[in-house]
Amino acid sequence: MGYSVRVTTSAHDSVLSSVGYIAEVCFAPHAAARLLREYESTLVALRDNPTFCPVSLAASQ
Repeated sequence: MGYSVRVTTSAHDSVLSSVGYIAEVCFAPHAAARLLREYESTLVALRDNPTFCPVSLAASQ
């Protein structure tokens, strides 16, 4: 069965903003890259195993 993960624009922008901040302000590009990899792998994990995190009732209305 093909599941998909929907991420709000706000959440996605927040992650990308955090990645940019860590890379540019904290001068830690490796940490920023690791955060981005973890974000992407978490989305894949949720897609492959959607029962790990139940859907929020508030988000599903």
